[in-house]
Amino acid sequence: MTAEPLYVFTTSILKSQIILIRTALYLGALFLGITALVIKLLMDVEPFIFYLVLGVAALDVFWSIVLPPLLAKQEGASLKAYKSSLTLSRGARDIWSVPYENIQAFIADDKISDKDRAAGFVNVIIVFNEPLQIGGLKLPQVKITGLSAGDDPFGHLQSLLSK
Repeated sequence: MTAEPLYVFTTSILKSQIILIRTALYLGALFLGITALVIKLLMDVEPFIFYLVLGVAALDVFWSIVLPPLLAKQEGASLKAYKSSLTLSRGARDIWSVPYENIQAFIADDKISDKDRAAGFVNVIIVFNEPLQIGGLKLPQVKITGLSAGDDPFGHLQSLLSK
């Protein structure tokens, strides 16, 4: 039996990320729509190609409407603070776990939009003494986005780091 975490901070997708996804999908649909128009007007090709490109553009518009709310409802990763370690997990699977001795600092990331800050989100950068190894990557720091500021992740994590 494993110990219960002292604190659990759940991440969620930021409003700015949702806006970015929606904008990218709209621009893709616009590009495909213009491409379909150019194919129809300037090229002598089968109508199937025109309708195929137009159908993909319509599908892109559909996903720009449906996908962002689905992503907003999806549960994010959890940053779990135990007595001796910090763990990032998604569902029942642990992605990484680091003892506090290997954590140099918790830094507030100032690169967060005003809309996200007003919505009550903070981003945390965790700096390691020795790089965190995940697969073949060695990460000197990790950025955790979309933490709720109301949970006060900095205050709780700093107190655990100082022990």
